[in-house]
Amino acid sequence: MSVHSVRAFVSGLSVAAVMGGAGSARGVIIDFESVVPGTAADGLVVGDATFETSSLPVFLGDPEIITDNTQFMYLSDHFLIGTASAGNFLGVDFAQPVTGISFGFAGPIGLPEPLNASVTLYDANSQIIGVYSFDTDTLTFDMYGSNANVLEGLADMTGVGTPVSRMEVIFTFSLPFSQSYKFDNLSYTPIPAPSALAVAFIGAPVLLRRRR
Repeated sequence: MSVHSVRAFVSGLSVAAVMGGAGSARGVIIDFESVVPGTAADGLVVGDATFETSSLPVFLGDPEIITDNTQFMYLSDHFLIGTASAGNFLGVDFAQPVTGISFGFAGPIGLPEPLNASVTLYDANSQIIGVYSFDTDTLTFDMYGSNANVLEGLADMTGVGTPVSRMEVIFTFSLPFSQSYKFDNLSYTPIPAPSALAVAFIGAPVLLRRRR
């Protein structure tokens, strides 16, 4: 193998490491379909994400994974449900920094009231990167054909380029009493670890020395 061939081979490994690391992680979606309904959300681990919820259940009980046979635009069959009220939050810790976060969320059926979602993003040192607010009054008909309104939306933070290690979401309504929030289809792109790139170059000096 010539020196040029070795360099091309090593270069190819480098590209493969970058594309493989990012490509295999890109498009990660957590939809809770594999989680048994009734499973508590606090401490739930799905893939490389760990969920944390506050201990203020109010009238709905502790946040958990449920299925209610209602079809949503931004939610799958199994989704996370909790109570939107003061002090309640939904946290997600990622095993490695991620970018390109988005998720689907919904509010009560039949109550066309705005749902606000305040999302706080943290870096690896638990420092706040930014606080982002989403609200929606999107009204769609449910899939049963009735006129019941399904309040839901898509929180799109894919434009946030800074790597994130944790996110916290607080849902609130304009209603004067607590209602349920629904959370599902968390999508993100993990950042490949630096070691993945280093592997591509491990054999390069040895191959070059052997050729010479």
